[in-house]
Amino acid sequence: LGDVGPRLRTGAVVISRTVRVTGSGEGLIAAPLEAVAKAHPDMSLGSYPFFSPPDIYGANLVVRGRDPAEVDTAVEELVVALTEAGAAQIERIAPDA
Repeated sequence: LGDVGPRLRTGAVVISRTVRVTGSGEGLIAAPLEAVAKAHPDMSLGSYPFFSPPDIYGANLVVRGRDPAEVDTAVEELVVALTEAGAAQIERIAPDA
């Protein structure tokens, strides 16, 4: 298998960033996420809800794209939109976390 790696063709690197929202449900998260997704049609945005009993809930919002600057811009726009919507706790997750 060691000789296969160098022969594989690779594509563009996809950058991924996560914004963790705790204490807010998807009803509050949906509109900001949709607005940022529409503003950045070449990117992929996803929402991954979580729940930890007894009362910890929220979602990990993932922003993916090939242009690092656009990914960073989308993350900042998402944080601003979530803040304006009243999201309880917003945390940018470090890329290597």
